[in-house]
Amino acid sequence: MTTADADGNWNFDISRNLSDNVYKITVESIDPLGRTSSVDYQLTIDSFTPIPTVMLHDSADSGVKGDMITKINTPLFTGMAEANAKVSIYVDGVLSGEAIAGDDGVWNFQFTTALSDGSHDVTVKVEDIAGNTASSSAYNFQIVTQTQKPTIELVNDTGVDNTDHIINEKNPALTGTAAPYSTVKLYIDGALIAEVRTNKDGRWEYTLKADQGLVDGDHRITASVEDIAGNIAHSDPFLISVDTAISIPIVSLSPDSDSGISDDNLTNIVKPTLHLKDIDPDIISVQVWDAASDTQIGVATQQPDGSWAYTFTSDLTEGLHQVYVKVEDIAGNKANSAVFDFTIDTTVSTPVISLLSKDDTGVTGDNLTNINKPGFAISGVDADAHRVVVQVMHNGVSEEIELSHLNGSWLFTPGNTWADGSYTLTVKVEDKAGNTNYSTPLTVVIDTQIAIDG
Repeated sequence: MTTADADGNWNFDISRNLSDNVYKITVESIDPLGRTSSVDYQLTIDSFTPIPTVMLHDSADSGVKGDMITKINTPLFTGMAEANAKVSIYVDGVLSGEAIAGDDGVWNFQFTTALSDGSHDVTVKVEDIAGNTASSSAYNFQIVTQTQKPTIELVNDTGVDNTDHIINEKNPALTGTAAPYSTVKLYIDGALIAEVRTNKDGRWEYTLKADQGLVDGDHRITASVEDIAGNIAHSDPFLISVDTAISIPIVSLSPDSDSGISDDNLTNIVKPTLHLKDIDPDIISVQVWDAASDTQIGVATQQPDGSWAYTFTSDLTEGLHQVYVKVEDIAGNKANSAVFDFTIDTTVSTPVISLLSKDDTGVTGDNLTNINKPGFAISGVDADAHRVVVQVMHNGVSEEIELSHLNGSWLFTPGNTWADGSYTLTVKVEDKAGNTNYSTPLTVVIDTQIAIDG
């Protein structure tokens, strides 16, 4: 209770502390005549304001939600404060603007000036209508408006050149770089094949699955990346060539080295040349190996006409030789030919021709006979003889007769009777390797007449 002064003014101090609330105060007065009157008064006690909150608005949180990273450099912020409180927004300690919280306590603030890329701290200070103030803790966020252009490369670039992008794998492993923790979409020939994530170092890797095998030929690989801020970038095209096939080479003697009968793999050339077929255009290595010792002999070379050949540099020994060829192409594919057998044969025996004993009339061994169709035996003919020819010279006229091997023997009998006179016979033998040799000439005299004296 209190008493008004002469001017009707009065004061009253509430002796107890009132908690924050809305109170109804009723003042009743009694004048000197005992008359009463009263009035009600509403009093609001507000001694503090809640600590405000601040965060990126969902519409400004590009990329991964809730990571406090955005590509928007004029972001919209939001938060909670006491209803109708004034909100002051500070970025890196500098006042950037103000907002008023709504009746629901929600406030929003849109930056109109672009913030720089990088890390920023946002704090808000509120003042309610009672004059109470409070500040939020710092809210750290990052603005990233640029992202790293993704790269693509092969984990294993097979072949002799590890930078030529030519491989012999249908399911290659790919790798590359982009911004850390980005999402990378991989496309081959325009078709999406995979979606991968980069690690903390910005690296990614992907190996094509079994059902994603590439056909032989050229392929175009591209990558599209979206970083955690939502920025998107595209790689340059990465071109590769898949080559998993290689032809099996074929080895033979070159025509110039195939003496004697063609294609019989017998030759009398001690430094023969090997001819190689089915050598692919992208072959970069052609090695000749000895099959018996499995050691490399030499390296074949491509000839002006595009063919491949190898000529031995040292004389080969008589007898059988076995070789094969190893080839490797630019993609790293390898293949071996079948073993090729060939024989070096440089010798042929000297044949001997003699008159058959049954036709050697008169004195034995004098090569005089009265048989005008005599028979001759040819000995010393090797088993690999290919051609045996008897050359007969008579009166300056030469005739060649090619013989046949009958019943294991070589025999010669003239087709027609010979006139009396001298006949010189020489045997020429040629073996399958093309070696030739001649007998010592044999002179035979046909004498079917006897002189009558007087």
